[in-house]
Order: sequence, then C-alpha cells, then structure tokens
Amino acid sequence: MKKLIVFLAVFVLTFVLVEQADAAELGQVNLKSKSTITAMKNGTMKFKGVKLGNTVGYAKTKWGKGYEGVTSLYKYYDYSMLFESDDDSEDYDTVGAYFTGKRGMKISQYQLESFEYYGSSTTLKFKDMQKYWGKPAFHFVSAGEEHYVYGQTALVYDDLDGQFLGYKYLNKAVMKETKQAFSK
Repeated sequence: MKKLIVFLAVFVLTFVLVEQADAAELGQVNLKSKSTITAMKNGTMKFKGVKLGNTVGYAKTKWGKGYEGVTSLYKYYDYSMLFESDDDSEDYDTVGAYFTGKRGMKISQYQLESFEYYGSSTTLKFKDMQKYWGKPAFHFVSAGEEHYVYGQTALVYDDLDGQFLGYKYLNKAVMKETKQAFSK
C-alpha cells in the first residue's frame, strides 16, 4: 500500500510540476548572436532543452502539454503542439512544434521535425538579417511571406511592409522538400 501511495504521489507531482511553456519564452532567441545563428543554421539549436529529433513525450516534459495536439488528416502520422503567449501585453506570440511518426508508433514517440515561431516579442530588422546572417542560400515568397533560408532556418518577413514575422526551424528532410517545392 505504501508503495502505491508513493508511486501515485511521484506520478502526480511529475505532471503538476511541468509548467505550461509560454510562446514568447519558448521561441525568443537572440537572432543576432553568433552562437544562435550557427546553431540554427546547422540544426543543433535547442529550445528550452528540446532539439530536432526529440520525441513528443520528451517535449511535453520540458514544455508542458501545449494548447493543441492534433493528428493531421493530410498525413495521418503528424502531430503538433501549439503554444501562445498568455500575457496582456500588446505582443502576441505563437509557437508550433511539429512532430512526425511512422505506422505503429505511439504519439509520444513521434519526433520533432520543425519548430515555428511567429510573434512580436522577437524582432529582426531586414538590414540586421543581412548584417548578422549574411546572404541567404535560398529565397522564396509564399502566402504573403518572404522566406530567407539559411541552412535549416527560414527567417520570415511580410512581403508588403517588410516587417519581421518570425522564423521556421526545420530538419534537413523538411527543408529539402521546401526548397524543392519552391525552386523554379
């Protein structure tokens, strides 16, 4: 009986102590930092302890559950965790962490393949992008957004007013598919 009570106490504390991640905190990185730029270009960046290839189960222990977990209808083996900023400031931030798996896998085993941040808490002027990130390897426009690709990261700007919108951090396979889809 004592073992059961101890087990239940540990189990409950494990889930209670995992605080829901805030999108602004989760996605905010210093986009002018040389170490951040190198990590994002090379695919070695960690967001609050989670990197590309980590599982849904691991991400939930670091970030909390997220606002949505959806199995996509387009690709049956996709799963997403979404986070939003929950403060009353004028800044609005959203993060999407996208996972994929194979037939027979549990959702908790799906692996992180992309991480997207859109928000106003993190900004990067276009001239600063050029200064710190250099010349992009690839550039494309999609749905009113200009994407400047550097390794495994795409910096996203509004194509009308040039305002920084956010970034997409993708694994090599997804980045390759993206480049193929938008190549002329």
